[in-house]
Amino acid sequence: MEAAAGSPLSVSRRRTWWLTAAIAAPSIAAWTLHPLLRVSGGSLTASAAIVALYVVVDLVPVRLEIRRQTWLFSLAETPMVVGLFLLQPASLLGARLLAMLVVFTIRRTFALHKQALNVAVVQLEVGIACLVFVTLGDRVPTDPLNWLAAGAAAFTAVMAGAGCVYAAISLAQGRPSGRQTVVMLAQAFTFAPFSAGLGLMIALMVAVSPWAVLLAATTFAFIAAGFRAYARVLRRHESLENTYRYSRFLEENRGATEALAAGLDRVRDLLNATTGLIMLTEADAPPIVAWSTADTARPSRPEPPDPQDPFAVRCRTDQRGLRVNSKTGTEQDRQALQARGATEIIAVPLRFGRDVRGHLELWDRQSAQASFTDDDLQFLGNLASHLAAAIENDRLVERLRHAAYHDRLTGLPNREQFARSVDQAIADARRTGGLVAVLLLDLDSFKDINDALGHDYGDDLLVMISQRLREQTSEQDVVARMGADEFAVLCPVTDMAAALARAEALRETLAAGYPLAGLAVEVSVSVGVTIAPDHAQSAGALMQRADVALNHTKSTGRRVTGYLPSMDQATMHRLHLVTQLREAIKNGQIQVLYQPKIALASRDLVGVEALVRWQHPQHGQVMPDQFVPLAEHTGLIDLLTDHVLRTSLGQCRSWLDRGTRIGVAVNLSVRSLLETSFAERIAAILAEYDVPPELLTFEITENNVMTDKERTLPVLDELHRLGVQLSIDDFGTGYSSLAYLRRLPVDEVKIDKDFVLTMGTDLGDMAVVRAIVELGRSLSLRVVAEGVEDELARDLLSSMECEVIQGFMVSRALSAKRLEAWLMARTALGPEIPGLRGRRPQLAG
Repeated sequence: MEAAAGSPLSVSRRRTWWLTAAIAAPSIAAWTLHPLLRVSGGSLTASAAIVALYVVVDLVPVRLEIRRQTWLFSLAETPMVVGLFLLQPASLLGARLLAMLVVFTIRRTFALHKQALNVAVVQLEVGIACLVFVTLGDRVPTDPLNWLAAGAAAFTAVMAGAGCVYAAISLAQGRPSGRQTVVMLAQAFTFAPFSAGLGLMIALMVAVSPWAVLLAATTFAFIAAGFRAYARVLRRHESLENTYRYSRFLEENRGATEALAAGLDRVRDLLNATTGLIMLTEADAPPIVAWSTADTARPSRPEPPDPQDPFAVRCRTDQRGLRVNSKTGTEQDRQALQARGATEIIAVPLRFGRDVRGHLELWDRQSAQASFTDDDLQFLGNLASHLAAAIENDRLVERLRHAAYHDRLTGLPNREQFARSVDQAIADARRTGGLVAVLLLDLDSFKDINDALGHDYGDDLLVMISQRLREQTSEQDVVARMGADEFAVLCPVTDMAAALARAEALRETLAAGYPLAGLAVEVSVSVGVTIAPDHAQSAGALMQRADVALNHTKSTGRRVTGYLPSMDQATMHRLHLVTQLREAIKNGQIQVLYQPKIALASRDLVGVEALVRWQHPQHGQVMPDQFVPLAEHTGLIDLLTDHVLRTSLGQCRSWLDRGTRIGVAVNLSVRSLLETSFAERIAAILAEYDVPPELLTFEITENNVMTDKERTLPVLDELHRLGVQLSIDDFGTGYSSLAYLRRLPVDEVKIDKDFVLTMGTDLGDMAVVRAIVELGRSLSLRVVAEGVEDELARDLLSSMECEVIQGFMVSRALSAKRLEAWLMARTALGPEIPGLRGRRPQLAG
């Protein structure tokens, strides 16, 4: 089939012809005009032997494929070196060209433009070799100086040939990559010295006795066989290396969709195929088909094969790979190949556990001179196993994440997922200048329905309400179940009036009757409305103010209420706290409490977490979630962090002075991570208190780290190099935990207490906890479970091989004085550890 004019194939051939002319013209001129090259002579026997030797090495070459081209490396220097000693230049060239003619006649596979290029390159190589040899030496093989001349001639010829090959590849299909160039040159220059040395040995044998030709032929046969075996070993080694790299590639390209598309591209590239196809079949669902193609002449998205295609059926039923081409296949095989526009195919099943749920197939080598082999089929099977495992793992992670962030009853996003959506919507609104509204809906009579009809009917009602909400919202809206009988809707609006109108429309829709237990049950709904960025700049604040508006709706007997600042009675309270926070830090009203962390296996007290409380003179104890955000907002967080850090390190120093080794963990704000000199400041404080860096742990939330990755990650790297321990707090709730965990220089992950508290009664939460423990173990990270309040949770975590627990079962957060009493009553000092200062306490009894 001729290439269309202007097609890439036509351009490639045209460039090859130009290169052939550029090589052949000066070569022909040299052979015609140079007096040293025009000399002919040598015995007919020697000429025939050289021709035969050339034919043998050309018919059993070492094959190297680079994309669409196949390059053949032979032991051609062997007959060349022999010919330099036995034949005159013109006779040697004639023997070489005659051998090429014989090989072309036997094979009948090379395209005309490639034949012409090979002839031109050979003419150049032989000419250069003869000129170098005649200039530097003579035809006496026993003279060591002539050995050097022959070696120089062979090396120069190889250099010239390699340059021509590189130019041909570059012109035909673009410059090869650095790695491909290195491989090509390494193989050429690896074979050339051996090949030239073998030729010199044969020439020496012939000089000693003509009968030595038989010995030389035997030696050559063994060496040629050895080279081919070595080439097979190299291919197998490359196959293993490519398998390893492919598995690393899949690890770095997480996500089911990414693994499918990117993984298929890499498989096709590794096996140098023109087209790759993956078909995944699921029960009661249409097949998922992914394509990858490197052939610009082929459509990028061919028609997908029928699931009853013979190759797909054989992969499913036989559960093993197949290799078929148009010459050896059955009539049905040839029809299937013709439908694909292919001449050969290799295909393997995709196994997920014991089930075969699809197959992977490759069509046609890019190189016209190579076909798929059984080794290729085995290699494809190995790659398919890795790809199937990656797809299955990604799907498992997606299911776990979906379970963690969605309501099991209704399938709607839960509060955590809704908060993430609100944060994203607020960020988009700030960027575009738009408004978004949060509508918080509460079912006023739900408790009565539950009491009257039972919880099963109550669940049915919640499902029907969720379905009705979905029907009344658009794709850009987000509907969530916030808990029990509360739902929320996030939607773009133009102003507060539009938000109130939307809320009223939803309320009326939900108020219509629902068929339950043979009754038409009506539900009254109260709605609180807030808009961003007018009312808040974060999801937490916006949802809190929606809750304030909802409470106002209920307290006033109205149905829909928009938030007003006057409704938030806590505003003045927070303002009052802000004005007093700085003085409270200076006056010692901010107390540091310590909650122990225990290693499950050894019962060692591995450290304590420093927690802050504000003992306010008027308001009593103020919890951190009330004043820490205020400190961040007002810029007092650095002062607060410094107070907690110095208090904790002072306590750590006190323990060390008594020979007790207890580390302290301090929560870190994102504001601190944005300070470029933060690590230097920490190093100075550690030196001031003479506390080893490994006894200090900073707990950070991943959302804080991801706020400004370019600025926070360098600070974390500096802290890590300093020796300070880094811990991801509330792991499992961050919006990109699995994607970015491997990039963070962390030593520890802490499972969010919300998962731990309910895992004993919630299989979904237990699955999330188990997955996090296994993920941490696979990444060599210490895993800490927060919120352990009973023996059941402890035993479950122990069975999962979680390393450290923290919670009320171990101890509540204690003041330094009460912690001393707890240590005396509950622990005893463990054994000394060489190289470490102090001994760790261990739980007694």
